[in-house]
Amino acid sequence: VLADAGASVIGVARRDEALESWVAEGNGNRAALPADLSNESGVAAMCEAASGLFGAPDILVHAAGVNLRQPAEDITPDDWHLTQWLNLGAPFFISQKLVPAMKERGWVVSSILHRCRRQGPFRRALHTGRQRAASGR
Repeated sequence: VLADAGASVIGVARRDEALESWVAEGNGNRAALPADLSNESGVAAMCEAASGLFGAPDILVHAAGVNLRQPAEDITPDDWHLTQWLNLGAPFFISQKLVPAMKERGWVVSSILHRCRRQGPFRRALHTGRQRAASGR
């Protein structure tokens, strides 16, 4: 929608194939940026690369994360840390890196949250916790 309206849009994801398909299918000025955001260095590298494509962004949309679906009793510390980082840490630190330049340009930051934050099914314990934390409710 944003690219169709004339905005320059960067799609960020782990899998290059999905990004290339998104670029090819759409209208407007789109760029694909494959990135692994599962750690701090991946976030820093993505922010630097993204800023180099079209300059400082005007709009930042956090619309991705991880939703590991296993019973709560099967969640490992690694599962917990990955979920919390990708769903809370990465969006926070991406914003921290990009917002200073965005503020000068009339910035907008949006986080897309899932309705699961209100439901809390047992098999989605990690995801539900993230949604509630990110929404502040």
